[in-house]
Amino acid sequence: MLNIKKLIAASVLIFGINGILLAHADAPQGGTVPGSVDDPVITKSYFDQNIANKIADELAKQTFNEEKSDRSSLRS
Repeated sequence: MLNIKKLIAASVLIFGINGILLAHADAPQGGTVPGSVDDPVITKSYFDQNIANKIADELAKQTFNEEKSDRSSLRS
C-alpha cells in the first residue's frame, strides 16, 4: 500500500511539472507588450483602424501634392 501511495505521489508530481512546463511553452520570450509592434496578435478592429488611418494619410498627401502641382502649373 505504501508503494502505491509513493507511485501516485510521484506520478502527480511528474505530471504537474510537465503541465507547468507545457503551459509556458507558447509564452512569448522577452516579455512583449500587448499591442506593440512586436505583438503578433491584434484584433481585426485594431487592424482596420490602422489601415483606415494609413489610407487617410496617403490621400491627404496626394491631395496636397495635386494642389501644389496645380498651383505650379498656373504660374508657368
